[in-house]
Amino acid sequence: MAELRALQAQRKEAVEQVEKEARLLVQLAEYEHRNFDPAIDLPLESQPLGFVFSKPAIQCQIERNNRLGRAGRFDFRGYFRPSEPEEEEDAGL
Repeated sequence: MAELRALQAQRKEAVEQVEKEARLLVQLAEYEHRNFDPAIDLPLESQPLGFVFSKPAIQCQIERNNRLGRAGRFDFRGYFRPSEPEEEEDAGL
C-alpha cells in the first residue's frame, strides 16, 4: 500500500509540474502574439502517461489561477472578511 501511495504521489507531482510548464508556455505564446500548439510545446513523451493537454483546458487553469490571485489580494485587504457585528447600546440600563 505504501508503494502505491508513493507512485501516486510521484505521478501527481509530475502532472503538477507539466501543468505549470503548460500554463507558462501558453502565457508566453500569448505575450509573444503567437499560437500555442500543445503538440509542439508539450510533446507526448514529455507528459505523464495518459495525460493530454488542450489549450482551452490550460487557459481555464490560467484564468482560475488569476481569479484566485485577485481574490487573495481582496482577502488580504479585508474585503472578504465578515464584518464584526455592531454592538447594541444598553437601552437605559
